[in-house]
Amino acid sequence: MRRQTANLAAFCANTHLRTMISAIIPTYNEEHKIGSLLKNLKELGAEEVIVADGNSVDRTVEIASAYARVIRSQTCRALQMNAGGRAASGEVLLFLHADVRLGAGGLAAVKDSLRDPEAVGGNFDIRYEGSDWVAAAFTSVNRWRRRLGVFYGDSGIFCRRRVFESLGGYAPWPILEDYDFARRLRKVGKLALLDEPIWVSDRRWRTSGLLPTLWSWFWVQGLYVAGVEPERLAGLYRPVRPINPTFHSSSISGAEQARSAPSGASQTVRNAAQALGVREGSTPLK
Repeated sequence: MRRQTANLAAFCANTHLRTMISAIIPTYNEEHKIGSLLKNLKELGAEEVIVADGNSVDRTVEIASAYARVIRSQTCRALQMNAGGRAASGEVLLFLHADVRLGAGGLAAVKDSLRDPEAVGGNFDIRYEGSDWVAAAFTSVNRWRRRLGVFYGDSGIFCRRRVFESLGGYAPWPILEDYDFARRLRKVGKLALLDEPIWVSDRRWRTSGLLPTLWSWFWVQGLYVAGVEPERLAGLYRPVRPINPTFHSSSISGAEQARSAPSGASQTVRNAAQALGVREGSTPLK
């Protein structure tokens, strides 16, 4: 690992990297959100935008095609982001969820942060939509976790292409692939934790409820640390995107169907107990 870190630092210090940023957005049935983000990126002067779609059955691809290059991939966010990374032309890869938008200085801040040859990547300061205490509380919690080196894909993770490739991209997991990547990114070099905001949708807790959302976060993170495999944890984190009711459920991936299971804290606890029982005595994932 030390040799890898040294090699990356030397590469960044001695090579004049192109500062082109490739924004990569994994999507699945995001017709209600993707247009706003793509317009946001266009206004900011994004040089390359790639939408890696996971077989959406709504108007996501139609909407995205007007603003971005659209590629198709298996319905798995990790695989979609990896496919976007391979298709990208820039030396800086910026991974964005469909329900976010960047502040006015977002792209410029990324480029400026990577002038430091020791910086391998970083993320933005999450600001949740809404003016109530819930949005403020979630924003504060994320800032606290971020100081401890804990962050996820909704914070807009970016990194140098070479670093992304050296790490092997995202692990092909149905959940927590962003957390895992952030941990590995942190180990290979300096992170630029930007003050520039990224505005994140409040749709999860508005749709699922505040307590069930917090409960599922607690269980997913806790069980992962306890050694439960991500494939089993996927059932504890249901999607909030609307799914086309005319689309046959057999065409949706198993992980997606699992995340569509009934919500609520009691159901989460039952699922968590089942998951933990299967992996009882396992070794925690690294």
